[in-house]
Amino acid sequence: MSAALPLLTAVAVRLKAETVYTIEGARVPQGTAFPYMTIGSGTVLDDDDKTTEGEEITFIVEAWSEKHGEQETLEMLAAAKAALHGRSLTVTGWGLSILRLATQNTLLDPDGKTFHGVARYRAKLKSTA
Repeated sequence: MSAALPLLTAVAVRLKAETVYTIEGARVPQGTAFPYMTIGSGTVLDDDDKTTEGEEITFIVEAWSEKHGEQETLEMLAAAKAALHGRSLTVTGWGLSILRLATQNTLLDPDGKTFHGVARYRAKLKSTA
């Protein structure tokens, strides 16, 4: 079984515990108040060695703000980085060896009022099973 779901679950738990923002999955319920963050999967690459199953996973954390715009979006991304970058996480069935911020950007959405920040993280995991 892939480490993707256990990793994203651990990321959500950490962000809920260490930030003041609403944390949602990829599908945000209609009517969710701004600001909020979403967590989505990216890619899973095989990283097996001769004896252990391993994966390298990239995932995204997105920040969404209307009222306070780009400043708040950057603050949200900074809060996510403080909670995740270089930190350990308990990932069920897997040992996490690396969790790093890879890229980050912000943009104004086409609606002209919503700022959107995207942070891509990279994680390397080995099976403990």
